[in-house]
Amino acid sequence: MVADPSLDYSVGTEHLFRIVGHSTLERLLHATTKKEALKQKIITAEEAKPGQLLSGTIFAVKPNGLTVRFSSAGTGGYFPGYITKLHLPRSTPADEDTKWQKGLEKGQEISCRVLYFDDTKGKLILTAKPALVELGEDEKPVVELSKSLVGKSSKGIVIRMLEGGSCLIGFFNRVVGLLRASDVKRVQESTGAVR
Repeated sequence: MVADPSLDYSVGTEHLFRIVGHSTLERLLHATTKKEALKQKIITAEEAKPGQLLSGTIFAVKPNGLTVRFSSAGTGGYFPGYITKLHLPRSTPADEDTKWQKGLEKGQEISCRVLYFDDTKGKLILTAKPALVELGEDEKPVVELSKSLVGKSSKGIVIRMLEGGSCLIGFFNRVVGLLRASDVKRVQESTGAVR
């Protein structure tokens, strides 16, 4: 990494660094002092936390979702993310056509939240569903299975209808909830929101 020429990097001087990578083989951390890297919230996909709000750029519109890129200041590169069709703003599981793709194009900025980091693929899995992205200040995303959540309210999305009428609700960090068939029926009768 190129050092700031105005700084004295002689032995014994102290500086603020941002770790931007590592090499296990060399047993070294890669660091930078670039101002944009020091200011940026995250510079690698691994640093992102479930529920964290991010702004990325659509890199590709694919048949089943969007590939999104995030600038990695300090490294000069990018790290990837993916939004499945289910987690796009105007899509539902019943969308078999490409109407969800309207208004989404390469190069466009998109606000999303981190669902989880897929360490097998080295990318973020994201949501752009407005109900999950635009949480109020007093709303906290569900990111863990915890007893402390009993009695709290939170937004999630229906990810699967089950036999018998129950449904699975998806939250962040692969946390899943169950809405019983009797509750689904009551919601359908009162609002028609769950089908």
